Formats: sequence, C-alpha cells, structure tokens
Amino acid sequence: MNFLTFTFQHIFMRKSVFIILLVMLGTGYFFPDYINAEGNAGDTLKCNFFYANTLSTHPFGIYISRINNNFQTGQYPHYSFEFNISSGNVWWPYVKSYTPTDKSVRDEMRKHVWHERETYFDKNSPAKTREITVDGTIRLYKIDFTVPVFKNQEIKIFAKAFSMDNFHFPYITSDQFIEWFHNNITREGDVFGRQEYGFDRVFYYYKDVNGKEINLSGNDFVFSGLAIAYYYYPGLKSFNKHNFFLNLGGQLGFNTTKVNPSMDLGINSTLTKIFDFKKRALILAFSGGILRQKLIPFGEGVEISTRKFLYSGELLFTYRKKLKNNNCLDFTTTYYVQSAYNTPGEFDYIVLTGYRRRHWNHPILDLYHPLTGNSFMISFSSTNFSFSVYLREDLKVDNAPDIQVGYAFKVKIH
Repeated sequence: MNFLTFTFQHIFMRKSVFIILLVMLGTGYFFPDYINAEGNAGDTLKCNFFYANTLSTHPFGIYISRINNNFQTGQYPHYSFEFNISSGNVWWPYVKSYTPTDKSVRDEMRKHVWHERETYFDKNSPAKTREITVDGTIRLYKIDFTVPVFKNQEIKIFAKAFSMDNFHFPYITSDQFIEWFHNNITREGDVFGRQEYGFDRVFYYYKDVNGKEINLSGNDFVFSGLAIAYYYYPGLKSFNKHNFFLNLGGQLGFNTTKVNPSMDLGINSTLTKIFDFKKRALILAFSGGILRQKLIPFGEGVEISTRKFLYSGELLFTYRKKLKNNNCLDFTTTYYVQSAYNTPGEFDYIVLTGYRRRHWNHPILDLYHPLTGNSFMISFSSTNFSFSVYLREDLKVDNAPDIQVGYAFKVKIH
C-alpha cells in the first residue's frame, strides 16, 4: 500500500474530514475577505506555534525514529531548547502467533476466520512463532535543540530515551484509574482482564520469529537514539496571501539500541490554513510523512516490523485566542493514523493462541492494522517561553497505549 492510498483510505474517506477540507479550501480561496479584510496575517498569526510531541508510547514505536509532524507555519528565528515527556499505560496480555511456512497449511488457514484457525492448526507443523506480553507505564523523553539557518530554514537535533515503571504519576495513566473508569463511567467492568491479572505490574517480554528477545523491567532506562531534521518554509506568496502555509521536512534517525540498531530516513510535509479573526483564529492543518525503516542497518537486532516503509498522517484543528504581548492560548485536537508495523497480508493465515477473553488478541492483531489516536491539547505560546499539555486516547482500544498524557516546554536561548 503506497502513501497516497493509505492516506485516502484512512483519513480522507472519513466524511467529516472531507467536509472540513472542502471548507478549508473553499473559504480560503473563494471568500478570503470574509476572513481577513486585507488578506494578510492578523495578530493571531504573530504567535509562535508550539505543540507537544504526541507520538504514542507503543512498545515497538519507541525503538524507531518515527516522524513527529511539524505544524509550524514559519521559521522560529531564535535558537531554542525543547523538552517533551509522555506517559502511556500499555496492557498487552500474553499472545503467541504461528506463521506457517508450508504453503498448503497457509492456504488451509486462509479458509478460516482468525479466531477459528487454532482449532484447525497442528502446532507441530513448520511455523515461525512470535510471543509478546507487556504491562506497565512507558515513558518517552525527548530533547530538541533548534537552530535557524538561512532564510525560512531550520535544523532540529533530537535525543530520545524511554523507561518503564508502575508509578501513579500522573494518576490518570495508572491501572487503578483506568479500571475505575471502566467500572464507574463506561460500566464495562473488567473488560481487558487487568483486574484478574493484577495491578502495578511492570514487564515487557517479546520473542521474534528468529528467537531473539526483548526483556525489560521497572529498573530499565534506555537511550534509544538521535535524529537530525531539516525544515523548509517556502513562503509562497500565492499561498500566504490566503493564509495558507506549507512546510517541507526531512529526517535522519539513528536508532542506538540492540533491538533496532539502524538508520531511518523520513520525509514529511504540512499544509496549514488559518482563518484569522484578529483576536482569535481557527487553524486547520494536515501533515503526512513517510519513514524508510532500516535504510542502513548496523546489526541484525530484533524483528519488530516486517515493513520497509511506515506511512503516517495527522489532521489538526485548533482554536486560538490572542492574549497580550503577542501571546496565544491554543485549544487543539488531532487525529493521527500510522500504517501497520507488519505486512497486513500476513494476517490472512497466521494463527493466534492465548487466554481468550475480550480484546485478548490485540497485541498481535494490531501489528497488522493501522494505528490511530486522538489527542486533545492546550498550549500557551510566547516569544521566550511556550508550554503544552495533552491527553491522547486510542479510540480503537488497542491498549498500546490505552491512555497517554504528556507535556512539553520550549525556551528561547538566543
């Protein structure tokens, strides 16, 4: 599946998104005077754009140099330092998968729906196996240093790490809060079996098809890599006079763990439309990216993905309130989608085994399905300091993570 097909199927096929984009294009080009009498940037456009890193704490994603979409509309003209921390509660019960290597067995498995294949499968037949179980709060740490270079261009240098624990901070990501929510708000009870297995456990175990393993506990802090990104803001007059803004970016990521020792290469672009009402504004943006995994491998590592390319897209909607001294307060929601980590066609014949209860299959199943997430964010932006806090929820309930919160701040250095 190429990037255009993936984006069309998982974002633009949604009616609400399609309508928003039509309004975005139509209002901006055919009725620009309704938005801004002069067709130029108003006060709300003088604010610095700043949004926290909302990439998920997915157990495999933390080992990859995923692209964090850039929604800035122009170069930040100062050196700056940025720190992000995200906390996500991950709950994957134990699941084992068999991938038959015999063509006749694969053909037989294709005849049955996935949850019935175990009945018809001989576990002694030739097959590659995977095993996975994860429980705990995964925390991502990301430090950025931004350098403006030339006109409308900048370079960002990233360093990232992660850890696992069972701390109750923030409480919203704890097992207790999540199960309280299920019992008292949605009234679903112990829908994921978390209460049956117990609270506050911390472990990460994965064995790939080659027998290589990942073993993490609450005492592990892992430095996962470095990246360097380049962004260009063309400043197209034909776009800018209608308050449309475009940026283009490229990224080199160096994954430094034994799990995924490699270099990734990514490209991304964002189109933003600002409806400027002087003291407030509505902002719509779409960002898309393509990541070539393991462009240069530095070792074998563990197989955490069977695809060379990961595609991603994100739709953003922001209500902006202009404050004093060119400060702004943003209320933002985003919808994010990423292509599956594994080739979807493989799921037509793999066999899943595990303790069968509701959602038991997600640890393996969702490796073959696109991952989505909705984020809700509040950001304060000023010339010298910016702050952002967010909540991210997986409405598909893949529990990777179930709920995630994070915050970020940015300071001007020079």
